[in-house]
Amino acid sequence: VIGNGGSQTAFIVLTWNTIATSTFSHYVIRYKVATHTYYQYVDSQATTITINGLVPNTSYNFGIASENKSGAQSAFSADISSTTGSDSVAPATVTGVSASAGIQYVIIEWTHNTETDLASYNIYQNTANNSGTATLIGNCRTNYFISGGLTGGTPYYFWIKAVDTSTNVSAAFSTVATATPTNVQSVDI
Repeated sequence: VIGNGGSQTAFIVLTWNTIATSTFSHYVIRYKVATHTYYQYVDSQATTITINGLVPNTSYNFGIASENKSGAQSAFSADISSTTGSDSVAPATVTGVSASAGIQYVIIEWTHNTETDLASYNIYQNTANNSGTATLIGNCRTNYFISGGLTGGTPYYFWIKAVDTSTNVSAAFSTVATATPTNVQSVDI
């Protein structure tokens, strides 16, 4: 599903057997990302529900309970697991990239992408202003990265690509950011 602003989301359709008693009020559906701790809850009187706004290519746990007219709730069913579908839409090109040098390191920062299925960022580095020969030096979930162990006085060039939960990677590199780290000098001691 393509959401507002072109972001990708997924959905799950759950179906279960009807409870036929005169005291029945509604069903309570709980769900969470399989690796998370806390559930989200949704009520339904139907035996089929579509849960929208999920992250593509992500495992979720789902459970169902019933509640009677007095507010008493049954135990939840054993959780079932399901992985949402993946997509083929790559994240947008990363923007706002900057680099700041220190003593044999560079801090690279950028603007977070807004895709709901964003997983991480790939960071590329080169000593020439050429993204085609740049080396992938790291992957992170934050919008900054520290490249250390660099040679002082050498200019370094950096590019970023976004990766989503379906392992799609931005088609284009970000704009280049460059910085030249320093070596330790007597004033630094």
